[in-house]
This record gives sequence, C-alpha cells and structure tokens, in this order.
Amino acid sequence: MALGAEVKFRAQFDTYIKAFFDSLDLLFNASMAKEYYVPVKRMGYLLMRMRDRYKDETLDLKWAGAKVRKLIDKYLESQGINPRIPPVMLLSVDFPKALDVHNRSGKAKASEMEHAIRWHIKVNRDKDPALYTLFNERLQRILDAHKEHCDVMVSELATLRHDIGEGRKEERGIVPPNVVPFFELLLLHGGIDKTNPEVTGNIGQISELIYARIKEFIMLPNCWQRPHEQRQLESAIRDELDYCGIDSIKAKAAHLTAEVIILADKREAEIRKS
Repeated sequence: MALGAEVKFRAQFDTYIKAFFDSLDLLFNASMAKEYYVPVKRMGYLLMRMRDRYKDETLDLKWAGAKVRKLIDKYLESQGINPRIPPVMLLSVDFPKALDVHNRSGKAKASEMEHAIRWHIKVNRDKDPALYTLFNERLQRILDAHKEHCDVMVSELATLRHDIGEGRKEERGIVPPNVVPFFELLLLHGGIDKTNPEVTGNIGQISELIYARIKEFIMLPNCWQRPHEQRQLESAIRDELDYCGIDSIKAKAAHLTAEVIILADKREAEIRKS
C-alpha cells in the first residue's frame, strides 16, 4: 500500500510540509532560499496529488504564505492542476481525462481509480447499502484477481465505474423498483439467499408494508422535525420486523430498524417522487 493511503502518514506529511513552507516564506528573498524552490514546488505537487487521489480535503495550500503559494501555484498550473478547484470525482465526464493527465503508468492509474471508487462507495453507501456492498465486493475481487496485471485491472475498474454510474437497472422483480433498496437491505442484513422464493416473497411483502409507512411519514411537512411521528414510524417498522417470522431478521430487528430509518432519510427525494 502506498504511504499516502495511510491517514496517519498524510497528517504527518501535512504537519512537516507546513513547517517547511513557513520557514521558506520567512527566508524567501535570501540567496540561500533559492535552492529550496524546486523541492517546495515538488512538495506542493505531492500534497495536491494526495488530496486528489485520496479525496482528503484536509490537505490544501490555503495556509501557505503568499510568496510560497505563488511559486507552487505557478508550478501546479504548469502540471495541469488548479489547487482552487476541488478534485475531479469518479463520475465526472472529466475523470478519464484527469486520470490520463496525472498518471503515466498503469499501476498509478489503477491506484487512482481504486481510491476514487472506494471514496464514491463510502460517500454513497447509505443511499443504497445493498447495492454499494455489491460494488465494494466487486472492487475487491478485481483488485485480488488482477494485482499483477495493472492494464487489465484498469480496464475492469473502468467497467465498474461505468456500472456504478448506471446505478440500479430497473427490472421486473418481487417488489416495485422504488422498494428494492429496502427489500435488499433486509436480505443483506438477514443473510437471506435470493434464490429462496418462499422467504424472499415474505421479505418482499414486509418491505412493501414498511415502504408504505415510510412514504406516509415522508409526505408530512417537515417530517424529520416531528419526533412523535418519527417514533411512531420506528415502532411500526420494529413491529413488522419482530413479527416477520424470519429468525435472522427478528434477531437484528432493532439494528435493522435504525438502518431502515437511515435509508429513508437518504432516499427522501426519491420517495417523495414515487
């Protein structure tokens, strides 16, 4: 694993580089300082590349003195990096171009894509836990299977990026499309095999009942500022899970109730439109 992937290393690097930049800013016009101009530009470049690769917003140059900042900014712009623009995100149309510009080897491209995908999964997991769990498992399989073949890995990661962008594909199933994230959340936490029609049919019915209660709640004005109604919703969901007749669901009823509420919160806009 690259050193920059470790949060502790990035924090230490940030601390040391600040001390280095501050010292150079004080001595900037002294003749002895000129021999440090090239190292400071390279350090600034490394800082921005770590920020972009690991999506670490704690790394920036806002604190740098004006003279040092001007020196670094000019160099970064020559390398195609604008430090005032946030990192290019995974699903941006500019991502493939940025990937090619800043990475010369297949290994570097694979690393950049891996961390961009990991970040995207982390940020979006709560909106569809089951789906993003599958994406995360797929990512790990790609990394394990092709760790000695970076070009193949890049190709497979590009396909995964495309599929993440596509999101869920609507298809005829046990429950309506808008209920699927809740249905699959219950399957995931219950460790239930989708190929068991009797159990999945039962979970499907429970999911639709839960979704109906959630939608009723979501349609209330300022629903999340209504503690009494929210407690009623939580109680209704807990009851459905407690009396579902499926041991693996009943055993996790309290935890699953909290997970369903989080999912409802994250998918509020989609629920209102359904």
